[in-house]
Amino acid sequence: MKAMKKLLLLFFISFLLAPAPWGIALNHQTKECAGYWAGDEYVSYRLPEGWQAYYPDNANLISTETGSCQWDYADREKQEENCCRELGYTFISTNIGERHAGFTMFSVPILCAALAACLLVLLVCTGVVVLVRISARRRATFSS
Repeated sequence: MKAMKKLLLLFFISFLLAPAPWGIALNHQTKECAGYWAGDEYVSYRLPEGWQAYYPDNANLISTETGSCQWDYADREKQEENCCRELGYTFISTNIGERHAGFTMFSVPILCAALAACLLVLLVCTGVVVLVRISARRRATFSS
């Protein structure tokens, strides 16, 4: 059971550290389209007002309200532009996301894990000090 808990914790942490997938963002009012990447544990990009993100499914298909397009990983340089063209939208950028200063969405869990590790080390050290003092008192009691 303990091994399963450790495995689940490891899986959860690795999921938080994984970068967000690449996709596209659409502005339905302006009929504009762009590549979009939300970021990773180090940086976060937010969509501008009026934009909506879409990501490829397991079959590398991006489905939107206006249609679908094939996400071609083999043509990384042009995949956003090709997908936008398939949807009939005007391609404007490879990443429409605006860099977000400060904490990313992945920073908070990492910060919490670091604080928990520090707390654990503090508790272990405190426990060792308490055990050493108890041991010293017992020795002093047996000596007298």
